Amino acid sequence: MEITRVHEAPRVTKPYTEAQWSAIEALGHRIDEALVAQDVRLTMGGEPTFVSVDDPDGDEWNTEALGPTKRLLAADVFDRLRDKYAPNGLTHFGQGKWYPGEQLPRWSLNCFWREDGEPMWHNPALLASEKKQYGATTETAERFLRAVAEHLGLAPRYVFPAFEDVYYYLWRERNLPVNVDPFDARLKDPLERERLRRVFDKGLDAAVGYVLPVGKNAAGQWESSNWYMRTGRCHLVPGDSPVGYRLPIDSQPWVKASDYPHVLPPDPMQPTIPLPARAHITAQLRARRQSAATGATHAADAATTTGAAAMATGQHHDGAGQPAHGQSADWITRLAMCAEPRDGRLYVFMPPTQCLEDYLELLVAVEAAAGELDLPVILEGYEPPRDPRVTVFRVTPDPGVIEVNVHPAKSWDELVDRSVHLYEAARLSRLSTEKFMVDGRHTGTGGGNHFVLGGATPADSPFLRRPDLLASLVAYWHNHPSLSYLFSGLFIGPSSQAPRVDEARNDSLYELEIAFRQMPDAGQNTMPWQVEPPAAQPAHRCHRQHPPRRVLHRQAVLARRRHRPPRPARTARLRDAATCADEPRPAIAAARTGCPLLAHTLQARPPRPLGYRAARPLHAAPLRGAGFP
Repeated sequence: MEITRVHEAPRVTKPYTEAQWSAIEALGHRIDEALVAQDVRLTMGGEPTFVSVDDPDGDEWNTEALGPTKRLLAADVFDRLRDKYAPNGLTHFGQGKWYPGEQLPRWSLNCFWREDGEPMWHNPALLASEKKQYGATTETAERFLRAVAEHLGLAPRYVFPAFEDVYYYLWRERNLPVNVDPFDARLKDPLERERLRRVFDKGLDAAVGYVLPVGKNAAGQWESSNWYMRTGRCHLVPGDSPVGYRLPIDSQPWVKASDYPHVLPPDPMQPTIPLPARAHITAQLRARRQSAATGATHAADAATTTGAAAMATGQHHDGAGQPAHGQSADWITRLAMCAEPRDGRLYVFMPPTQCLEDYLELLVAVEAAAGELDLPVILEGYEPPRDPRVTVFRVTPDPGVIEVNVHPAKSWDELVDRSVHLYEAARLSRLSTEKFMVDGRHTGTGGGNHFVLGGATPADSPFLRRPDLLASLVAYWHNHPSLSYLFSGLFIGPSSQAPRVDEARNDSLYELEIAFRQMPDAGQNTMPWQVEPPAAQPAHRCHRQHPPRRVLHRQAVLARRRHRPPRPARTARLRDAATCADEPRPAIAAARTGCPLLAHTLQARPPRPLGYRAARPLHAAPLRGAGFP
């Protein structure tokens, strides 16, 4: 007996033949040529998602954002990507998304590296692994920060310990039932139960970590100062986050609002200059350290500390002491670097800086101190300031999946290389992009699988240089609904994760047309902040609901702004593009679909009125015209 398939419909999960892939590659290069000819300056990133091969039924791979093995697998694929793209990059373990109902933000594994090829972190052996223990203690943390202070030309005496809030935990202990022990409080909240157990097990008189106030003054010199607390000790805000997130900022001496040293994000539109070489930064810190040591010796001999000497050595205003009642304490350094031992590893909390150059100087000092103590460290806290001279990729958790935020590609060849390497790294880490339903049907991971269209810098973004292009792209997509079905997942319609704009409120289209009428015409000068997402997602939908990130329609284009520093919408994203691709070639082909649409809209007439359901034409002419079957 022989069984033969009568008909096999094309699907993205079936690997392409070599002839088909060669045709797709040729098309990719033709699209690149068209985009270059029209000076689009397009870059494309993505957010593919993966699940565990070995535990497909676990909660962390179906519904939960966090779980026992997710961070270990994420770290494994992170290391493989870092080894290829940034062997001398900065490994930063920070905080990621924070959704309603979650007590703490999720983790985020970030890798930064310089575009000019200079190392951000010279010795990878000094980056600790979370799979190992190095015997770090609070004494180690103190010695480390004192070494960092010396490398920055600061006095080590400004390093001080931080403690848990003894008054808060004594109050919590007094409120516990009489028949339970603080070490086994039997509270309903497991996080609170573990928090109390950990605090009482360690002891309220034990230091949690150490703090070094550090910042740059108006003269461009690193400075530090004492912190003056009413209780005489630095008592942390109760919680589970790293020490740097729990510093008692409100307990610092009062300062006038006009004197507060705010750290403002740099203007993304300002021109940039080449970053200093790492060797130059190292030599600069070495000279500053020697100058500080000489100045301290002269100050000790003279038994005086003048304001000029204090500015030169970084000991700014130390002689002022504790501020008087009602005096604005504008001389106190309010930012701080922290060091905290956890599970035998030393975690270093990086403070925010005004510019990328300052952050690079701190990194050199941190690495020098780690090398001096021969102790690998893990960096956390604030990331480097957003800067086009630095590239980043991230690995983060999402409900049921691991999400990889791939750094943008500028060409078809870069896109192919990064996609192939990512899928191979995921396979070696025991991660996959395919799942199966109860009836055996193949489905995607359930993640968004976005890919993002934009520019290398805000000034290069085609959506900021040509705002009419965004309106034309959205209108073209809306008036050709078959494109939405191409990018849809298992569900469609207003109750799905990816509703079209006309599948929600009936007045959404009218609002969208009003927004389109405000868009400047092609060739007309416009300011970047005028390009605003023209439609909002209904408030009752909470999936990926961020107030600054308004959704046009999830199957189509999302005009995107990051929710951290406010900035213009300079990128557009397509959702569910490769949601069922379990092999890199189909994923690459699906991701590249947005490029011919963009090239087509550059030559198209101004956006026509939005069609209303029955009036919408249903065809896929732009895809066929671009070479897709």
